[in-house]
Amino acid sequence: MLQNQSEILSATVVWTAGVRGEPLAQLSDIKTGENGRVAVRTTLQTEEYPDVYVIGDLAAISDDNRALPMVAQVAMQSGVAAAQNILRQIARQPLKPFRYHDRGSMITIGRKAAGVSIGKRTFQGFFAWVIWLVIHLFNLIGFRNRVMVLINWAWDYLLYERAVRFIFPSCTSSFSPSSYCSRSSDAGKKIIK
Repeated sequence: MLQNQSEILSATVVWTAGVRGEPLAQLSDIKTGENGRVAVRTTLQTEEYPDVYVIGDLAAISDDNRALPMVAQVAMQSGVAAAQNILRQIARQPLKPFRYHDRGSMITIGRKAAGVSIGKRTFQGFFAWVIWLVIHLFNLIGFRNRVMVLINWAWDYLLYERAVRFIFPSCTSSFSPSSYCSRSSDAGKKIIK
C-alpha cells in the first residue's frame, strides 16, 4: 500500500524494514542505545548488572568503534563468547573481551542463484548457491536437523515448491507492557501458505 492509500497489485511480495532490538529490554532499567539495543561491555555484560549478558540483535556491540551488524554470525559468535565468559565468571577467572571475526557474507536469490563473499573472494551463481547450502547445513545443530533440512530442501527443489509463510500476531503492533505478545505462543496467529 502506498502513502496515498492506493495499492499496486503484484505476485511478488517485497519486505523492507528497519531493524530494532527487542522492546522488552526497554522495560527494565538497563541502558539501551541506538535502535533499542543494550549497551554492553567488551565482555558482553551490561553496565548495570555484571551477571546479565546480552548477545545477538539486542546487544549494541562495537568493534573498533563501529557497531557490529545485526546478523546471524555476530549472534552465534557472541553467544559462544558469552557462554565462555559465564563459565569463567562462575570459576572466578578473568573474563575475555569479545572479538568478532567476519566470516563473509552470503545471499541466496532463488533457485541455483546466490552471491558469496568470503575474504577477498567472491562467487556467484550455482557454485555460490552450493556454498550457501553447505554452510547453512554445517551450522545447524545435530545430525537429525541437518538431515531433515536437507530432505526438505531437496523436496522443495525437486518439486518446485515455494512455501511462503506469513505469521500475523493477534496483538497490536505498538508496544506496551500490557500488549506485549509472547513469541512462544502460537495462539491467535494466522499462517498463510
